[in-house]
Amino acid sequence: MKKTLVHSVQITTPATFVEMTPDEMKQAFNDNNSHRWGARDVRHHRMFVITWQDSNALLAKLVSTKALIKRIEKISSKGYAGHDYQAGSFFQKSVCGLEAEGYEFTYKVQGIPQHMQNIVFKHGKTCYTIYWVDRPGPGKASDKALESILDSMELAE
Repeated sequence: MKKTLVHSVQITTPATFVEMTPDEMKQAFNDNNSHRWGARDVRHHRMFVITWQDSNALLAKLVSTKALIKRIEKISSKGYAGHDYQAGSFFQKSVCGLEAEGYEFTYKVQGIPQHMQNIVFKHGKTCYTIYWVDRPGPGKASDKALESILDSMELAE
């Protein structure tokens, strides 16, 4: 297990995960967002990425995590439309002891099925978004890996 401090969140990833380089992040997300950290397990085809965005205190209070995850769903449905996008479901979780909203869906990359979960939570004026990508399938070990990472996450303030 490896502990990493990301913005103000302490994250522990399983030993099979390796921190992603800026070039790997750019390739995965096709942008230069510097407010992003990620790790991946190449052997098991899974990736954990967290982004953060600071906003003013009023905006952070006014915009709910539910509204944010619905926006992510709309963006995902358009962005992955050419990749056999299949809508999934919304869900709720606890991350860092805070309420979080999530959305999952599947898509294909070069004909290979992929499964993504997006999870949004807020702390103070910071909004965090988690991206978990793995291969689809019921009862997969990947679900346990994600849960162990989420359970490890703590606010480091």
